[in-house]
Amino acid sequence: MKISNILPLVFVMSFSFLLVSCEKPSSASADTKTAAAEENHDHAHEGEGGERIKHLEVPDVSSFADAKKIFLERTAEITGKEKLDTEELHEIHMATYHLETAVAYYAENSEDAQKEAAEKLAVVVEEVHLSSEGFKPEEARKHIAEFARLAEAFSAGL
Repeated sequence: MKISNILPLVFVMSFSFLLVSCEKPSSASADTKTAAAEENHDHAHEGEGGERIKHLEVPDVSSFADAKKIFLERTAEITGKEKLDTEELHEIHMATYHLETAVAYYAENSEDAQKEAAEKLAVVVEEVHLSSEGFKPEEARKHIAEFARLAEAFSAGL
């Protein structure tokens, strides 16, 4: 088989592996607790028969203080990305797992305007998650911009 025939196959196989893999790149820094949590793969998507497939497990948020810390850290991480190349999209994807738990905590434990704002944020965070998971940079950029706008208003009330 000619090299020119093999290269597209190698590219497709490599890209497929990258899409399936939920492991954090070794160049990314994370504390031990976060790295251990990411190895458990507990993020939900629908699989066969509509059941949820979990890719990443993150620690539960148990207080407003924890939710605020996670929300602010992960928001800065996500909105600070500019290139939106494969590595950055993967980092955003990983950050959304944690961000989703913080936003869910606010949605479940807040009242009135803050609860409504958290629910709106949850929808946009999911869009950021899906577009980064699917390695769709332009779509991710659009959702990140919307998330940044909502997050700025939401964080003013924290």
